[in-house]
Amino acid sequence: LSGAVFKLSRAEAKENFYEFVYEKPGDYRVFKKYVFDPEKPVIRLAVSVENLSGRERHFPLELTYGLDYQITPRYTDHDFEGVVAGEKIQSANLGKIAKKGFSAPGGVVWSGLVKKYFAILIKADSEIISADFRSDEKSMWSTLRMEPMTVAPATAGKREFLIYAGPQRYETLKALGFGDLLSRGFFGLFKIWFLIALKFLNQFTHNFGWAIILLTVAIKGAFTPLTHMSFESMKKMQALQPKLKNLQERYKSDPAKLNKEMMGLYKRNKVNPMSGCLPMLLQIPIFIAFYQVLNETIELKGAPFIFWVRDLSEPDRLFQLPFSIPFIGDSFNFLPLLMIASQYFQQKLTPQAGATPEQTKMMEFMPLIFGVMFYQMPSGLVLYWFINNTLSVIHQVFVKRMVVVLHHEDKD
Repeated sequence: LSGAVFKLSRAEAKENFYEFVYEKPGDYRVFKKYVFDPEKPVIRLAVSVENLSGRERHFPLELTYGLDYQITPRYTDHDFEGVVAGEKIQSANLGKIAKKGFSAPGGVVWSGLVKKYFAILIKADSEIISADFRSDEKSMWSTLRMEPMTVAPATAGKREFLIYAGPQRYETLKALGFGDLLSRGFFGLFKIWFLIALKFLNQFTHNFGWAIILLTVAIKGAFTPLTHMSFESMKKMQALQPKLKNLQERYKSDPAKLNKEMMGLYKRNKVNPMSGCLPMLLQIPIFIAFYQVLNETIELKGAPFIFWVRDLSEPDRLFQLPFSIPFIGDSFNFLPLLMIASQYFQQKLTPQAGATPEQTKMMEFMPLIFGVMFYQMPSGLVLYWFINNTLSVIHQVFVKRMVVVLHHEDKD
């Protein structure tokens, strides 16, 4: 009946409901009643099917819903997704749906379409046996299939649906049973923790930019013991370089023996060659989770920081350029430049254990490469990375000064 014309049968504006009807004489009559929530973007849909025939009927029931999309420099195909919740959350972005479609057979609790900060989510009062997603050049849609309704003569069957069409506010989604939407993905749990912490700090700062800075300081503080261990490990690795080169020359034709001797050298000097990378590896989930928070949650959309940073979910855009640069765009973004400078100083202060001249040369370009990568990213994410780098520089300067002080005390 997707092309059928339903007529308005009842309406009550004060009670926010509208009912429509379609009838096939002598066969069936279908009622669709929409009840709108006056306080939330929620619609409760009740579909009733009356059996007008003289025999038992089995009515298949499908519900199709969709949304329009537009790919722009600000919105990629990853900003549009089809999502299904069953035993676990499954999702597919617009690119995948356009090429192959996306289906989830059986056990569907709720289903939805996501458009960056907003979503259409649907939950039925009966089991959804499948959810199929399709798209064309300007829209994407999903079809939900329920078990057929068995309706005796002169009686009616009924199905009810909860429809949410609005912003992805975690508290609202959780209260309606859609809370898993924001926790989807491998780092979903970190994302929820990050969002809750940011909103908690924002109650005191009344500014999400300062909340990001406070949270970054707290995270850095939590990682300080690991970071300190990493610095110490890299310094020890630097001290071992002459011995390592000696072993490499001695056993260059026997890799197995070389590996054994190197492990023995590390063990005797209590050095773990992997500990230098540990703090960075542990920060990857935080980085990805924070990027997803900025990219999906409505609270940070349009949230200002200070001065020219008017939207933490967008690049900071100090001013517009009269031309466009490949990979950079047509705006002058200042925060990525601060991030490049902070990363450069951090790299200069970090011991480069075992690095070849070629590796050292390549590392010198890393701040610039990161700057290009981050240039069009949300300013909130760049702010986090800049503050994190700055705190690392302060920590390394402090450690180096402590080493100098202790060295002089040993001499005295």
